[in-house]
Amino acid sequence: MIWHGYTGAAEWMLRQAMEGVVGALLVRNEMKLPADLDKPRGDLKVKSVRRDVSKSPIAGREAGS
Repeated sequence: MIWHGYTGAAEWMLRQAMEGVVGALLVRNEMKLPADLDKPRGDLKVKSVRRDVSKSPIAGREAGS
């Protein structure tokens, strides 16, 4: 498998976990968290969520640019 295919699959798995389990959404390059983030989701309890784009090749660009 080519490298970007592998990393792309990993990114989609992470996105599915964040959207499906945590309930977080990425809208216009901004993370939207659900109001009930502090409530347990089965055996999972979210302690913190952060998004670091400092090393991203698109860091600092406007959404949609």
